[in-house]
Amino acid sequence: MSPVCLSFSSPPGWEGRKGGGECGWERTPRKQRRNLCEKLGDPVPLFSEGLFLVTTKGFDHSGQSCQRSSGRRLEANGVPTGAAQGDAPTMSGCFPVAGLRCLSRDGGMAAQGAPRFLLTFDFDETIVDENSDDSIVRAAPGQRLPESLRATYREGFYNEYMQRVFKYLGEQGVRPRDLRAIYEAIPLSPGMGDLLQFVAKQGASFEVILISDANTFGVESALRAAGHHGLFRRIFSNPAGPDARGLLALRPFHTHSCARCPANMCKHKVLSDYLRERAHDGVHFERLFYVGDGANDFCPTGLLAGGDVAFPRRGYPMHRLIQEAQKAEPSSFRATVVPWETAADVRVHLQQVLKTS
Repeated sequence: MSPVCLSFSSPPGWEGRKGGGECGWERTPRKQRRNLCEKLGDPVPLFSEGLFLVTTKGFDHSGQSCQRSSGRRLEANGVPTGAAQGDAPTMSGCFPVAGLRCLSRDGGMAAQGAPRFLLTFDFDETIVDENSDDSIVRAAPGQRLPESLRATYREGFYNEYMQRVFKYLGEQGVRPRDLRAIYEAIPLSPGMGDLLQFVAKQGASFEVILISDANTFGVESALRAAGHHGLFRRIFSNPAGPDARGLLALRPFHTHSCARCPANMCKHKVLSDYLRERAHDGVHFERLFYVGDGANDFCPTGLLAGGDVAFPRRGYPMHRLIQEAQKAEPSSFRATVVPWETAADVRVHLQQVLKTS
């Protein structure tokens, strides 16, 4: 197998192709360039100015034939120079010669068959059209919590407050089965069922996770009832389940040092830890998509880069915080922002992404 040149932001119109016994360059019209996942030797997208990826034949530790890739710069005439310097760090990766090769969003090699996009959902007022913590109050006597209990809420310590709510409900004779029935009856947001079905039909294109400050008992009950639980690779939420007395008990998800988020959950940390975990597994996503509504959904959008998409529910706190950030410092928010009123808005955008990538 001859060496293969793959360009990253070579001079306009130039891209590397497989050729002869050495890397050969030929001019390719911009409209013919392909996106991110291509057979060896086909054009790949351009990323940082003047940087391309030169790939040569090699063998991995098991003796399997593979391609090894490293970053290089181009002279003004498009001729490869030595190793990239300064702001163009060398990249390397080994992947099988046969089949497809994919480039992750950070320029690394994505594993064959790995999901291309990470799609993250919030739960309350995103997947479902209610705040489930408010919904369960319907199980209380008179469908109302006593003022003495509501007065115990403190800003930033909502999970502790909800622990007291569950304790109170249990003392009033409310059992997990009663709460499950309420969670199962919460309606999905408009168009959400169609969106989740659409994503499920895309096979390995999307990896889907959920990050919610509700609780695992409620989230999983609602998703199973709606028939969408199996779509989610991971569900991150505050642990909840029957205690020794058979009453539903709630615990915090984790501790963290983020000053912007509630004491029990920082979604930025949850998402960051998950991306690190998947990178350790050899999975590098090309793009990130985040669908949410609340103020605590703003923090994880700090992980989104150019090409990623934030989907805030129009007019909700996440949307307002993004607008404020864009107004205060336009360059600070790098991701594309696509507000949604129904989940059909999200689906249409994802369909367009798949068509053009």
